[in-house]
Amino acid sequence: MLQFHTEVLPELPVTPHEETYWLLQQQQPEQVVKRVAQWQLDDEIDISLLALSLESLIRAQPDLNARYCFSEEGELYKFRVDGWYPCLEFRRMAARDVTPAVRALQYEPWDSVRQPPLKALIINTEHGVELVLIQHPVLDMHGSPETLMT
Repeated sequence: MLQFHTEVLPELPVTPHEETYWLLQQQQPEQVVKRVAQWQLDDEIDISLLALSLESLIRAQPDLNARYCFSEEGELYKFRVDGWYPCLEFRRMAARDVTPAVRALQYEPWDSVRQPPLKALIINTEHGVELVLIQHPVLDMHGSPETLMT
C-alpha cells in the first residue's frame, strides 16, 4: 500500500497581504472567492508528466502548500507542509459535471489549517482531460493560476 509522509517544516514569514486575506477568510468567508483557471488538454497528454510538472511547481514555491494557524497569543503563523500530494487531486466525472464541481470548489470555505491554498485537479471526462487550478487569494502575490503554469 502506498503511504505518504507529511512533515511540517519550520515557520515561514507571513506577509501583510496574507494576513489580510486570512483574516477576511475567517470573518467573512463569503467575500473570498478563489481564482480558477481551466484548460482542456490534448488527448495525447502524458498525465504522469503533467503531475511531475505540478509537483515541481509546488516544491519550488513552498507557499503553494502552506498552512496558516492562529496562535493563542494572537499571532498568525504560516508553515510549509512538505509534500506535493495535498495540492493535487485526480477525478473522473462526466463532462457536464465539471463546471458545477469546479464552481462549488471555488466558493467552498477554505480551512487554512488543513488545506493548501492551491488545488490542482486533473479531471478525466468522456471528452478528454482537463486541468483546473484553484487558487485562494492569499496567494495573489504569486500571480494568477495562469502565470503559475508558465
